[in-house]
Amino acid sequence: GLSSPVVSGAPVYETPLIERGSVILGGTQQEFGFALRQQYFHKSVMLLLQHDDAFTRGIILNRPSAMELDGWRVWFGGDVAEGGLFHGNGRAGGTREIVCLHSLTSDAATRLSMPVIRGVQYTTLEGAQALVASGEAER
Repeated sequence: GLSSPVVSGAPVYETPLIERGSVILGGTQQEFGFALRQQYFHKSVMLLLQHDDAFTRGIILNRPSAMELDGWRVWFGGDVAEGGLFHGNGRAGGTREIVCLHSLTSDAATRLSMPVIRGVQYTTLEGAQALVASGEAER
């Protein structure tokens, strides 16, 4: 099967599959230049929000920053299509993307969100702001 038996000192659940809801750990050693360009993956803990043949999206869970955007605390997530939040306004490339994790179960939250795993969803910053403005959530 795909899962490993529980052994003392071993992972509770181990699988070679990478799928939405997987938690993956960034390594401490790299044999190629990827880590030199993207050092924020070093010892990172990532939750995969989307994974398919065309694209993988995740959020780094253990990289808080001192930055705030419109009063919202930003956790570092790395570059997004080489044009993300931390590259600066003048940099050409992709667009800024901010996602907010939550565990809300209301109809409004479900309508504005994408499921990750049971009890965890994500929405855009605009979706989170709308939920706060409607009283469905707190910042």
